Amino acid sequence: MNQKPWGPFAHSVHHAVKSKALARHRIKPVKRTLFSQRLSFLRKEAGLTMAALGQKIDVTTSYISLLEAGDRHPSKDLVLRLAEVFFGRDNLAAAEELLGLAGIQPMPPEDQLSPQQIYERALCQNPDDFHSFSGLIRTLIRQQALKEAENRILDGMKRFRDAWRLQALMAQLQLSLENYAMAAAAQHKALEMYTQRRAAQLVLEDGAEAGEGEEEQADLYTNLGVVYFLWGMQAFQRRNQAAAEGQTSPQKSAAASQVADTSALYQVSSEAQTEAVQQAEAECRERFTAAQSAYQQALALSPDDIFLKDEYARICFNIADLSPEAEQPERWRAVIDELSAVLCAPDVAVLGLAHVREASVFLAHAHTKAGRFDEAHHLLSVLQACHPNEWLAHYARICFYSLRAQSHQGLKPAKAAKKAIQSDLDQGLVALEHALGLPTPANQTLEQAAADQDLAFLRQQRSKPFMALLKAKEKARERQS
Repeated sequence: MNQKPWGPFAHSVHHAVKSKALARHRIKPVKRTLFSQRLSFLRKEAGLTMAALGQKIDVTTSYISLLEAGDRHPSKDLVLRLAEVFFGRDNLAAAEELLGLAGIQPMPPEDQLSPQQIYERALCQNPDDFHSFSGLIRTLIRQQALKEAENRILDGMKRFRDAWRLQALMAQLQLSLENYAMAAAAQHKALEMYTQRRAAQLVLEDGAEAGEGEEEQADLYTNLGVVYFLWGMQAFQRRNQAAAEGQTSPQKSAAASQVADTSALYQVSSEAQTEAVQQAEAECRERFTAAQSAYQQALALSPDDIFLKDEYARICFNIADLSPEAEQPERWRAVIDELSAVLCAPDVAVLGLAHVREASVFLAHAHTKAGRFDEAHHLLSVLQACHPNEWLAHYARICFYSLRAQSHQGLKPAKAAKKAIQSDLDQGLVALEHALGLPTPANQTLEQAAADQDLAFLRQQRSKPFMALLKAKEKARERQS
């Protein structure tokens, strides 16, 4: 599929002049919307002029005219002010109807709330709900809102009195401070304390239901999984930094050494970088595996928790990506199964559209890594058609072409394989150019493409145009800043 973006059509001067001459005779199309028609009706029914309505909601007469013509889209705050004028302050149903006509979601439905909003709403209804309280802190830490998480934890230490809950909060406090070893030890202690308390409680409450208390225990295992996952991410960042330094070490060594023969110096540097990468990868796999085990225990207690299933699938993805080559086919098949189970779950919408979109990109990339190129191509095409500015989907497309081109090596007949490789490499460069050009603020293509192992084949086979695209993007950023 050609990823080259559509450019503007080239019109002749004669055609441009002709179009301009004829433009004055065209009839302006009707733009009125359901909201604009309703606003006009309500204003006239209330006996208000445009000027009078504008004064009531603090906008100009011309702006009211533009709203009624459908040439402007109102903000949520403006619609609520209009609703107060027409229906009064307490008529929420009428206000929601007017918001709906304006295309504004009055209140996100339950299945579109973010995890943070879900936990906060639950705590408003029951401030002593430790499950929601712990989940909210977990979410804040994952979002790097560490100061807010720390404040919440300190508040929780005043609110909750059970020893195991206080210990669990202490573990989360250490996690918010990025003291991972202390956080893991504290969380293991919380689990031990909870298990002892639960065993004593079951003895005292002879005949208690078997499933009672499982949600609390699942929370503790989830918290432990988050500790090990973030601990592993710390090692993962070290690994990426060492890999990136290895990419540029020849130039750095030559510039810094001033010696005649830099090859020996670079060899030592390269070996040191390789060892650093391998050590970080080993530590990363160890932490991710510990996180995977904790999530498995949590899922055994809460098998229908969509958040647990999603996070478990992502951990499996990371482990597969770091596994030895011999283990990867089986691991990627498992990742595909886990991500598919998440995306096909009845309550998947609870994760939110952005999260579901990201999980879909991960699924497409897992298909690519497993060598299922047809499935990956179809899924990426749908994602890009529905979300043309989703940079991660475009980045996954670059990886797709690089890895598929690499897979053609050694195939017979050689001439056909060479043609397929060249085609994929060409399309990979087009996809890279397109991804770099996306205006999305979150676009990380430039930062990731230079050292990503999934792009190694494209980077090697098309080194000059590849690096030229990255340098051009870097210069464009410098000009903008």
